[in-house]
Amino acid sequence: MTKTILIGAVCLVVGVVLGHFLPLKNQSDQSSPGESDDEARSARSGVGSHVDFGASRRPDQDLGGGAAPEFSESGQDSRLLSVPAALIRELSLAGGTRSAGQDLFSRDGEMEKLLQITDQEKAVVQKAWAQSLQKIQELEARSSKSEDLEDGSVQITVPDLSRDRGELAKGFRSSVNDTLGDNRGDVFLAMKQVDQIFTPKSGQRVYTVSVEAIGDGRWRYHMASVDGEGKRRVWVGEKVPNEIRHLTDAAKIVPSINPPEAGEEE
Repeated sequence: MTKTILIGAVCLVVGVVLGHFLPLKNQSDQSSPGESDDEARSARSGVGSHVDFGASRRPDQDLGGGAAPEFSESGQDSRLLSVPAALIRELSLAGGTRSAGQDLFSRDGEMEKLLQITDQEKAVVQKAWAQSLQKIQELEARSSKSEDLEDGSVQITVPDLSRDRGELAKGFRSSVNDTLGDNRGDVFLAMKQVDQIFTPKSGQRVYTVSVEAIGDGRWRYHMASVDGEGKRRVWVGEKVPNEIRHLTDAAKIVPSINPPEAGEEE
């Protein structure tokens, strides 16, 4: 229910903006005689943290030589509308906080359709996302420290890496804006809570992994994390989730605690 409300709210904002207030065609990156590049960019991009849904992408950013997508507004005038990127981000956060373990693109593709993200653009952004996540995982794995506790559980401590993660976030944001253009890129980044995923609140995170018997000679992991603000997350299962697998691998914890059952791949 919450997800449905969230999608409806975001679709309403983005859909109204794209469908009602966008010009018939994307504006090219042209400036008036005597106008500086910075002035031209400001005129196109809006002011401050507002997203101007005018030109969505520069012609020279079009990938593969194809035509940039055109936003149709049948019968409407060509007014432009600037909205705070924070509005879209807050609507997204209302449905819950996203994590690095979730897919970047929605399964139904509705949000991507509203932003007219092509398959080629999606592939470029998805590749940049995977590469950025890999860098974060490598950074966390080599920075983490594990300790065996007296009760048999393992404690994994990841130090404050907010500054390093912030630099990785800049690289990903740049890649998204280069691919989608500043306007669509800023909407996409706000909608996907990228800043929150890449640069969580400062402070160390502590993970605890313990083992519980579930009967019939089988076991399961009970994994919990506490961040710098005291927020707690819990995972329970016979396998370590991919989201924290890089940390448990570094701590030499086997990813699956039970032997595979008949017909199950190892």
